[in-house]
Amino acid sequence: MYCGFNTILPPNGPSCTDDTNAWGDQEHVFLPPTSGHTGGVNASRGDGSVAFISNSIDTGNLGIGQPANHGGASNYGVWGALGSKAGGEVSAGND
Repeated sequence: MYCGFNTILPPNGPSCTDDTNAWGDQEHVFLPPTSGHTGGVNASRGDGSVAFISNSIDTGNLGIGQPANHGGASNYGVWGALGSKAGGEVSAGND
């Protein structure tokens, strides 16, 4: 019924919520992508390419909680930057 994930907790990290609602439709939920692959997940990108993302990807400081601002660069390291669309991060990919 629902499909989604976010780039805060690392790949294959724990999913968690602040609600006991069994439907998973609450407002505050952390859903990292999960996979049967050892050490990470395969991720498809907007350009159609696929990349293996390691469980140990930089997630920044997870102790900061949810930042008050919702604009600008991600506070969640490289992993968070991969999930933003307008944070101003620069891609080091093969352009």
